[in-house]
Amino acid sequence: MSNNREKDRDISILDYFNVLQQEYLYFELKVKIYPSSKDKEYFKKIMDFKKDKVIDIAEKNLLSTIFDSDENMEEHRAIFFNEFGNPNRLGKRDWYFYYKIGSDFSYDRKGVKLKRYNLTERSATIEIGKGETKQVSIDEISRIL
Repeated sequence: MSNNREKDRDISILDYFNVLQQEYLYFELKVKIYPSSKDKEYFKKIMDFKKDKVIDIAEKNLLSTIFDSDENMEEHRAIFFNEFGNPNRLGKRDWYFYYKIGSDFSYDRKGVKLKRYNLTERSATIEIGKGETKQVSIDEISRIL
């Protein structure tokens, strides 16, 4: 009996190619928001693997990628991030690090500090000046990365 089995794919090569590029952006964000150097190192290895796979598929199929086309990068960023500059989807632990208390955010084109947040209510309290705070929607703030 042979141990070599043909891989089953539920998605096309093109869809896989696009998913890999989205996943690259996801791990790129994780490198920026996770504080642990061990986590960052692990995420960078995953990014390298995904980049190599994307480039391999692109070369075999004459496709441009987020690595060689600013236009492709912008298209994929527009899918990954919402109009406020926040990621559309993250895991529970990722949201914790994205909205880490004390992190720098932009609000109304100014730099602010996050004091507290509530994902259920989609609200945040930010420090806009020395000791001055304001309650805002989390859609109005964006993490400075």
